[in-house]
Amino acid sequence: MNTKPFISSGWFYTFFAVVMAAIIFYVGDELDSFTLIAGIGIVLFLAYKAYTCFRGEAPPKLTDLGEKPAETATVADHIAFHKKLIFIGGSILLFLSIWIIHDLNKLESGEIESVRIWAPIAMLYEILGYWAAVLIMPALCLFVVFANLRKIVGLKNAAGKV
Repeated sequence: MNTKPFISSGWFYTFFAVVMAAIIFYVGDELDSFTLIAGIGIVLFLAYKAYTCFRGEAPPKLTDLGEKPAETATVADHIAFHKKLIFIGGSILLFLSIWIIHDLNKLESGEIESVRIWAPIAMLYEILGYWAAVLIMPALCLFVVFANLRKIVGLKNAAGKV
């Protein structure tokens, strides 16, 4: 009996890759180049994940993807967890920053009349203007990075004192 969860069976990734490709194909003429490239990148990533699942590689453990280690875990496990948070969180927030800057620059230049962005960013743009909306995501990215670096330093200091 196959007890492999659906998310790691490969069909999950295949389904979403096909759905994303269909969406890109359906609305491809209306997409700007940045969104089209990002969409194609997501499709390629999902196709790669489906390929690795079908090829028979063991799916990554949940702790490898970012589940917080148990309190009985070693200091090295906690440090590895926070390093992954820095990499994953920083990468995602940096990507979102670039996306927001790209959209708001097109809006400010008059190239387009309206743009769809995340509601809190739109609220910041309406209330505080362009720079507040553009700088909030990089500020959040720096907060995530420095908060986790502080935790790593604290873990290393605690391990050194014991």
